[in-house]
Amino acid sequence: MKKILKLLSIILACIMLVSCNNTEITTENTLDTTLQTTNSGEESRPMTLDEYFGAENFETLKNYIETRKYADEYPYIAEAYEYYHKDGYIYRPRHSEITESNAVNNNITRLQTHANYTDIGIWMRYKRGDGRIGMAVCHADESALAENRNIFGYCSEWLGLSHYEGIYDEMYEKDVTVEGKTTKAFFIKAGKDDIGPHAVYFFIDDTHYVYIEGFGATEAEVIEFISEITFEKVPLEKAE
Repeated sequence: MKKILKLLSIILACIMLVSCNNTEITTENTLDTTLQTTNSGEESRPMTLDEYFGAENFETLKNYIETRKYADEYPYIAEAYEYYHKDGYIYRPRHSEITESNAVNNNITRLQTHANYTDIGIWMRYKRGDGRIGMAVCHADESALAENRNIFGYCSEWLGLSHYEGIYDEMYEKDVTVEGKTTKAFFIKAGKDDIGPHAVYFFIDDTHYVYIEGFGATEAEVIEFISEITFEKVPLEKAE
């Protein structure tokens, strides 16, 4: 029995390491795959290996959304597409330090689909200075928003970050400036040796929020960085 379990573990590890070509599905399984329950007590579907897929850049992923590429094969991807077609646009972060020419490797632009503690969104990885950051613009869940209008409550309850109390060194709320407006942000400091926050969450409008991780910068530098980001609404061309 132990040999069988060990073999299954090796097979699963190999699957998770597989990456596809730039125009193919890219899979990444970063969440628990066991069946969990939602805040309402109802069973929610488990995370599977097709929950994320990526493209070589923003424009390619935008084309996937416009043409609903892979929607027939992946129903959860089709669900995500509908959110963007309903909006009619995609938010694209802009900052002088995170141009696409600084992108790290291929397949750094990814669509994330709805799953346990994960909202639909587009995640990108960039090189910034000597380090890297990941940034996602996500659609907030409407039912969760009805219960948690503030970012601290939303992150703690809906995204399940309250479960990490005692694991992260510190989680706290602080004012940041987003496109000239002051709003609250949810900060996570992963360890006492960190010079600043590991991750930050904040709303950019009533239904979308941003998640940034991996700064390697002080809190003051992070707040300044956030204040300099703009979020362009890139319109979608309707698929025929």
